[in-house]
Amino acid sequence: MALTRNRLIGNLANATDSAASSSFLAKGATEADYQSIAYSDVTGKPTILDSAGITLIVDSAYVLARQGSAVAGLDSAGITSLVDSNYVVARAANSGSGYDRYNYTATAGQTVFQDSDNSGAVLSYTSGGIMVFYNGVMLKNTADWEGTDGSSVTLVEAADSGANVSIHKWTVAGGGSSGSSVWYGDRQIVSGGEGGGSTLNSIDYFSAATTGNAADFGDLLAGSNAGSQTSNATYIIHGRGGTSDVLETIVAATPGNSTSFGTLNYNGKFKTACSDGTYGVYCGGEPTVNTMDYITIATTGSGTDFGDLSVAKRMGSDAQDGTYGFIIAGFTATINTSAIDYFTVATPSNASDFGDITQGVRNTGSCSDTTRAVRAGGYDNTNSYNINTIDYFTMATPSNASDFGDLSIGGYGGMRGSSDAIKGIFNGGRSNTVTDDNQISYVTIQTTSNSSDFGDLTSNRDRPAAASGSPS
Repeated sequence: MALTRNRLIGNLANATDSAASSSFLAKGATEADYQSIAYSDVTGKPTILDSAGITLIVDSAYVLARQGSAVAGLDSAGITSLVDSNYVVARAANSGSGYDRYNYTATAGQTVFQDSDNSGAVLSYTSGGIMVFYNGVMLKNTADWEGTDGSSVTLVEAADSGANVSIHKWTVAGGGSSGSSVWYGDRQIVSGGEGGGSTLNSIDYFSAATTGNAADFGDLLAGSNAGSQTSNATYIIHGRGGTSDVLETIVAATPGNSTSFGTLNYNGKFKTACSDGTYGVYCGGEPTVNTMDYITIATTGSGTDFGDLSVAKRMGSDAQDGTYGFIIAGFTATINTSAIDYFTVATPSNASDFGDITQGVRNTGSCSDTTRAVRAGGYDNTNSYNINTIDYFTMATPSNASDFGDLSIGGYGGMRGSSDAIKGIFNGGRSNTVTDDNQISYVTIQTTSNSSDFGDLTSNRDRPAAASGSPS
């Protein structure tokens, strides 16, 4: 065991900084692979350990040798010479998501590990953010295992019966200065709705970066009134409204018509939906139900039961932070509620109470970045159609919402929200009981204020579905 560990230390040293190997590996290339490597064999100190290498598991003895000190631990003064800035920034950005481990007991000949592990946790990860162990021994990516789809890992060689396969994950932050989460993008996709008394199948799109009017993207397979959408940046999955269980795929980067994805386990309009970039969860709807279904966004297929909302409701709105999904307000069949439900998107379970927004409301719109959810407009319990209130809450800690500002025009009819993780955008709706609007309003999510005019949709519509994706 000691020889194996020493060999791994030597191999790791060479792999993480191969260009400098001659300066700190004293053993010659002709030595046996299992040659014991002592501290005295590690000489010199390379100037930096690059970010690609540090993401491998690092033995404490190797760290101490690289520091050139026998002290127990890695002190703050030494960290800047050991780890480059890209790695520090990436790990610091993940402080809210933490670290998870999935344990599977293999069957004879099993190669694919996915879905629920031994404790019931559903495997979910960002490509590049996992390590895989077989009976406690770390395997090498591509040589021993493959996994990029965010929901499964495939071993190159089949496992033995009873073997332990352990998958360790951390969250890999999205790129760019905005700190955006993986499912956000600059391109805003607004689909379906009702306009002039007709159910619409048209899809609009626009860039969140620059205010202006939307353009025609294509068409849904059929009209969809009060649908809902989830995204993984590449694909927008539209849950059709009306009395339908149909799901459709929109490719965010390519203007065109949608294609068939699959079905949910239940029908109904006024569903809400949120995602973590891997899974999409569709919740509630009309007739008033507490049903929750989930899909894997990258893989066409049917929905699977996720759990139940804390109360049956429809006409709510949704937000997400990359870990949790939030179902905000809605109509319980007797009253407009102010309650916020939340759940971990990667783990099928029932939703829990998070807190309350500032008033009971339905047909409202919401959006979010990685830390804050913003809710705007709707229809309240005094039968007012022109609610112009905006409120917000911090998603990391269960709490009630606070006042954010006001909409420039009161909104009713589902001003569905979308976001690029900087701007929160509210699309369409009604400013009174009968007139559909084409307005697009926006706020800066991290700055409390009133909304501003962004531009116009291609046609008047209320109750559209909205989500964001990548334009490339």
